[in-house]
Amino acid sequence: MFFNNNGPSTFDASEIFDKLRIALDTYFKNIKEAGSMGASLALAMTKSLYPKIDIDAVDGFADGTSEEAALDLINDAQKAADKIVVDVVERFQDNDLRPTGSNNSDDEKTDTD
Repeated sequence: MFFNNNGPSTFDASEIFDKLRIALDTYFKNIKEAGSMGASLALAMTKSLYPKIDIDAVDGFADGTSEEAALDLINDAQKAADKIVVDVVERFQDNDLRPTGSNNSDDEKTDTD
């Protein structure tokens, strides 16, 4: 039994670890989705500017691009990337990111429930 500001909790240690595991899984899932959304948005913008580009063929820098040249390209794109990130974060802030399931409540069950 654990104590909180409302008195003793009926959660046991395994329930707490399960909830922490779910929270961590949800966190990484959301990071992956945000990254994917940002990359999709950047590729969609690129496709709108260059309609003939085959987006499915994009899997990295062009052959022969040095690490230094790749870093320069990344630095050049940083300002636009920052704008895309703001858009992606705003979209995520508009969503309910709690784990899905039958019990989404943050409230603890008590004997009086």
